[in-house]
Amino acid sequence: MNINNLLHRISDINKKYEQFAQITGENFNVFSILGLKSAENAHSLFIADLLNPKGSHSQGELFLQLFLDELGFSEHFEHLNLAKVTTEKHIGDVAADYSEGGRIDIFIEHKENNIIIENKIYAGDQFQQLYRYYQYGNKTNKKSKILYLTLDGSEPSKESLGELSIESISCISYREHILNWLELCIAKSSILPVIRETIIQYRNIIKQLTNQCNSKNKETEIMDILLSSEENFNAAKEISVTIKKLIDTPEAIEKILQKKILEKFNQKDNGEIKLFYYGEFTIYISVSYEYKWFHIDIYPLKNNKYKCVHDSSLQTISNKMNSLIEEILTSEHFNINKKYYLSNENYFCWIPFGVGEDEKSYLFHKPSMTYAEYKWLDNPDNQEKLAQYAFNLCNKIIQFLKNNLKDTEVKFLI
Repeated sequence: MNINNLLHRISDINKKYEQFAQITGENFNVFSILGLKSAENAHSLFIADLLNPKGSHSQGELFLQLFLDELGFSEHFEHLNLAKVTTEKHIGDVAADYSEGGRIDIFIEHKENNIIIENKIYAGDQFQQLYRYYQYGNKTNKKSKILYLTLDGSEPSKESLGELSIESISCISYREHILNWLELCIAKSSILPVIRETIIQYRNIIKQLTNQCNSKNKETEIMDILLSSEENFNAAKEISVTIKKLIDTPEAIEKILQKKILEKFNQKDNGEIKLFYYGEFTIYISVSYEYKWFHIDIYPLKNNKYKCVHDSSLQTISNKMNSLIEEILTSEHFNINKKYYLSNENYFCWIPFGVGEDEKSYLFHKPSMTYAEYKWLDNPDNQEKLAQYAFNLCNKIIQFLKNNLKDTEVKFLI
């Protein structure tokens, strides 16, 4: 079977299951409707309630026991009904040297053992974050396991680990561990229809986030076609390679955007534009693609290191920058969707951007890109439009800051 025929066969299967989903109402998902698909706090709250022996499910330690079974931790925990589960546990303000403090996404406290879960879907790591949680665990005088939960089980950054070795934590994934656990929870909830169906809806959201098929029957049908002949199998491999290249398109375009913008500003600094000096700090502006977003960043570095937005010697300029960025976000001149503005200890601002054309908006600040967006991005003319848009927005921001940032210590470099 050639590639076109193979694609037609799989397309027919997709249509069949799409029709089935419409008939059965399978597409109705409260998590998606409420915009919680990629909201990390919402995921933490839902997972924590299931893990909590005193959770609203009223099933005691059942789901916590299944979680520990899935991870192979059961032998270390007894009398699970005594466990306490907390979300956003405050462990003190972050110290100036980042040695302690922060908020733990999910904290499971037990008689002799604690579990610390750091939940990451699209957010980046914080400086020495896991190291700070490790320090807190030591202070509790209990054995503490640190779980780093991501969509695919990826490892944390060295910055987050700090002095910790990777062996000090356990990397777990939504794709494998959380989905396996949810399947166990669903099986144990067979006579609890409200709980069962709610967990099924949450499982389906996780499958969407991790690019997995919601229907085992559909998956089996497709697998049967792919393995029905060596020709089909080889055709599928070719498709897989091409899809991987397509999915990597935004990262490739990021480099194109950076190159074009650096050329326009006549700079050669590794994708970053030096905006101004302020004492020991260098403030940069750059264009990036990260966590499924194209965005413009403004951030300070000190001795080529991040994590200095809250440095006491930068406080004056930070306050001024925050005020000016607020003006940028609310001005019709910039036309920025404030909903997606971000800032943290790394960045003064992190602003997603895109291009609108023919009544369509290619903004890309979402958990996954659509067919239309991939097709649009694959067009070289559209890549040029995006580069021009990014340059124009960068230029507007730079000119606005040059005209309005009044401080004798600021030395603009562009």
